[in-house]
Amino acid sequence: MLSALAIWGFLGFLTTYFQLRPWDVTFSRQFTLAGETVKLLRRVNQPLRIYALFPNRKNDPMMMVLPEIEALVEEFRVEARSIELRRIDPDRDPGAFRDLVERLKLDPRKAAFGLAVEYGTRARLIPRDQLAQFEQIKDRNQSTIREKSFLGEVALTNAILNLIEDAAPKVDFTAGHGELDPEDIGGNGFFYARDALIYDKFEVRQRFLLEKGKIPADTTVLVIAGPIEPFDPTEIAKIAEFLERGGGLMILAEPRRYMGLESLLAKYRIEFGNDIVVDPSQKAVSTSPTTILAEAKVQHPIVNPLEGSRVRMATNRSVRKMPTTNSDPPGLIRTELLLTSPSSWADTNLSSSDWKKEVDKGDTAGPIALAMAVQIPADSARPDVASRGGIRIVAIGSRESFANECIRRSLANEDLFRSCVNWLANRDRVAGARPRSPDYRPLHLTEQEAQRMTLAAYGIPSGLFLLIGLLIWWRRRR
Repeated sequence: MLSALAIWGFLGFLTTYFQLRPWDVTFSRQFTLAGETVKLLRRVNQPLRIYALFPNRKNDPMMMVLPEIEALVEEFRVEARSIELRRIDPDRDPGAFRDLVERLKLDPRKAAFGLAVEYGTRARLIPRDQLAQFEQIKDRNQSTIREKSFLGEVALTNAILNLIEDAAPKVDFTAGHGELDPEDIGGNGFFYARDALIYDKFEVRQRFLLEKGKIPADTTVLVIAGPIEPFDPTEIAKIAEFLERGGGLMILAEPRRYMGLESLLAKYRIEFGNDIVVDPSQKAVSTSPTTILAEAKVQHPIVNPLEGSRVRMATNRSVRKMPTTNSDPPGLIRTELLLTSPSSWADTNLSSSDWKKEVDKGDTAGPIALAMAVQIPADSARPDVASRGGIRIVAIGSRESFANECIRRSLANEDLFRSCVNWLANRDRVAGARPRSPDYRPLHLTEQEAQRMTLAAYGIPSGLFLLIGLLIWWRRRR
């Protein structure tokens, strides 16, 4: 008995002294900080104060959120001991509330049930609607409000990122060539992708490259979201100049479309195939073989945070490495991010539906790359390029995969897009900090996996009943 108590006490001492975390056995990792959040917290190098401005009103559903905020801050403190949490009740201590609002220059109308984050001489207010989402449940004649998802980690990490960084990096979306529209909220729009970058504290702008002048020096990343019409030579020259000074370029290519960027990409030894990728073994349930559930098989900062999640890649053209030459840029690194299965192929017959059947002569056999990252490391001899982390390009052979409809169906698509842009900006990523909701459990199955699950669901119970019947018959015979 004494030995058991001694062991228990020793384990308690270790947990307290070394700040060991409890095990999180929930399916959605509800009580585990995102890896990107941990990286961000390790950058906190001075006192960071969090003020919970919560009045004690029992009937307000926000009171359910306070214990979660307190637990979250304790998780934060494991990674950054300089974080402090203080609660101020505006009703019981109006003087302290007023002094804080005036000192940090907060909006008093939005401060109640909010969080004020102070870091050095800067401060940011997180209003109540950014901390949690609620839903109303009706049961007969009664209705109750319950918490749907806790947004505290997302809101706090973005607030901290905003306070640590001096200015928001700027992302320009090209326009004028039929690209996905960041203002369009329809299924074929680009609004969700744009909104995801805004949530990551990027400043998003649209840019018409035919306008006078170069791409601004403050543009960090240029996104070309599936152009339908080719770029003008003047525009291509501006993009090339932007890359040469250390910019990040993301290209989403639409099959069957000539973009005019082919010679520019060839300089970095990559090209888009004039084909459409087919993968019957990895196709999503109830879709054509051109909608592929792809999974990253390599180690790269872009795909590492996906942690085995499947990306719903729809209507893809291949992305290929061109043969190397003696004139290649020094230090060129090309990484295939997403690959199809060995039973896939890139079909070059784009004028018919024969690709639905089988691989034809002249098609390229799988695995096929659907996305590629290109990097030329920083050159100390060129300070302008070195300050941006070198030249970086992400080429993806699909624009449909990042339209609103695909992002709505698969959050991994949004994660991939955000991760690409953050890598291009040479910036820590916080896209992995998702709303904490134990009810959200996405399951993306290929058609073959769905068939196996159906067989198991029907076959196993039937087999058990048959086995039990045979055992009963055998025993009665004896």
